[in-house]
Amino acid sequence: MCHGAHSRDFPSSRYVSRADKVKEESIRASGFIKLACRPSRGICALLASHSICVAFPLLTTSALVSVREEAVPFEVPSGHRDCGACALALLWLYGGVVAGLVAQWRHDENYSHGFLVVPFAAFVAWTRRGALRRAALRPGWGDLALFATSLLVLASGKLGAELFLTRLSLIGVLAGSIAFIWGRAHLRILAFPLAFLVFMIPLPAIVFNQLTFPLQLVASTIGEDVLRGVGIPVLRDGNVLELPSRTLEVAEACSGIRSLTSLLMFAVVLGHFTEQRPAARLLIALAAVPLAIAANAMRVAGTGIASEWISPAAADGFLHMFSGLAMFGFALLGLMAVQRVAGRFVASVSRRSVVEGTS
Repeated sequence: MCHGAHSRDFPSSRYVSRADKVKEESIRASGFIKLACRPSRGICALLASHSICVAFPLLTTSALVSVREEAVPFEVPSGHRDCGACALALLWLYGGVVAGLVAQWRHDENYSHGFLVVPFAAFVAWTRRGALRRAALRPGWGDLALFATSLLVLASGKLGAELFLTRLSLIGVLAGSIAFIWGRAHLRILAFPLAFLVFMIPLPAIVFNQLTFPLQLVASTIGEDVLRGVGIPVLRDGNVLELPSRTLEVAEACSGIRSLTSLLMFAVVLGHFTEQRPAARLLIALAAVPLAIAANAMRVAGTGIASEWISPAAADGFLHMFSGLAMFGFALLGLMAVQRVAGRFVASVSRRSVVEGTS
């Protein structure tokens, strides 16, 4: 028996009776049941306390808004008390979630762009403060569905230890709180900055791995074709390129997932501020994917060319980093060109459909 282990007194005889065996098994089973029930009760109590502490201030502030609107119909409420109660409730509920999210932004370079997402979304929301003041304050109990659903998503993420669900529920709780306390008009005004917050949430590991490896293969395949096109002999084995001077591995960091995410963010922002038609915005966002993949493949090919034509050391260090920045710059220029073409194309299609409809 291991040192420090607890034991019970059972018959010291070499042969243990059947009754003693049944007694021993029942004691162990009851112990396991108690250990299993304690965490479950603790989790249920924690979730219940979280829900109560969040729902109480939100319901209270909603009632205050409704009473105040009925009492003084022509007065525009300041909403400071509502914002404060909602912020305190969200801070209490999501303090640990936000802390873990920021820690991942700091230590994972794939999601360091999260530090830019929140300030930009806050800036966009601040620019719409005039529209928020003019919007009608019409909270309703029907808007509680989004808030309640987001809390259920949070509970599912807590029980399943799934960070993605708990973090995603934060956006839903924010949207549900705005609709439930101030009304759907405010939610429509803040729809874009709230949706933009999705970029701050890291993907689940299983989804991230399913994306990075195909991107590695695509970059290495296109890089192989470009190297053969310029006369450099190359042998590809998966995501590894065998060159005469050295071996290049398209690692996870070189899969292009960072540039893809950053370019997609820029495409969403560009389309939102330059185009009014949803079709043009969608075309700009979709164009970011092939542009990012092509830019990363050209970076891989450029690294191989520099290694053969200059020196193997040229594929590392400053030149490697500079080539990444240069390719991303070309991708941005290509995205701006797509924005011009997409805007004109959608406008021409719209004019043609109007002419055909009137004729």
